[in-house]
Amino acid sequence: MNCPACGQPSAPRLHALLDATSGQRFDLLGCSKCGHGVTAPVPQDLAAVYAADYHGTRHGFTARLCWKRRLGRIAAAAATARRMLDIGCGDGSLLQLAQQRGMEVAGTEFSVEAARSKGLDVRRELRDFVGTAPFDVITSWHSLEHMTDPVAVLREAHALLHPQGTLLLAVPDARCWSALLFGRHWLHLDAPRHLHHFSSRSIEHMLRAAGYQPVHRFGGEAEYDLMGWSQSLLDALGLPRQAFFKMLTGKSQQGLVARAVHGALGAAATTLVFVPWLLSITLRSPGTLVVAARRGASAQHGAS
Repeated sequence: MNCPACGQPSAPRLHALLDATSGQRFDLLGCSKCGHGVTAPVPQDLAAVYAADYHGTRHGFTARLCWKRRLGRIAAAAATARRMLDIGCGDGSLLQLAQQRGMEVAGTEFSVEAARSKGLDVRRELRDFVGTAPFDVITSWHSLEHMTDPVAVLREAHALLHPQGTLLLAVPDARCWSALLFGRHWLHLDAPRHLHHFSSRSIEHMLRAAGYQPVHRFGGEAEYDLMGWSQSLLDALGLPRQAFFKMLTGKSQQGLVARAVHGALGAAATTLVFVPWLLSITLRSPGTLVVAARRGASAQHGAS
């Protein structure tokens, strides 16, 4: 297949990635030109590959820190924004905080119940907001990698964005140091829920194809990036998959003793990877790409 970002041929990069949820195996195809990766094949029933508790927040004790950092980046990228739309808003926690700061907010989410229970205007599809556009800022925090056609999503957002509006998105960087080091064990591959695996070049290709002009790159997201080192190390050593991550995010089904063991192992792993993680941040290879873009020309009909 051809790369959906730059149009060049893609070739096998990783084989037989096991999905613990479905028991199926998937390949990752990669582009040698822009570095973009795709999961193959795409599951016929995408809903079936998500655990019942996947949607909503996937944060633990770092949640409040994460929301505040994201609001700070929204303020930095779109200082005068008053109307905000969040693609893949989870349980609506970020929207709720933005609303408390005086913004008019809305969001999309596959499972809308949790966010709607907070009184938020959350719908399933971007097209459901056509009658309420434009928005001053549209955000997408770790959602675009789940979409079957990211460029189409970006174009839909383009149509809803104010002519002077800002798009702010975050995706895992599949060409960062930790991804290259740990390969198939990298936590943020998460195939087949992550259908696309971005590089800095491929996300720029897609943004331009959808009619945006990238204007700024922020640093990574500390808790995502550090976990990408520590949990990936534990998985590479053959320990129970994602046990430390599930414990921290309250998703563990194991008993108290097992959680304590995984917590201790996770703390040890975090200590071991702390210096490499810090170096990766310092040398601008965090595990997350956070990009701000503005509307440019009308969306094109093919990848640039």
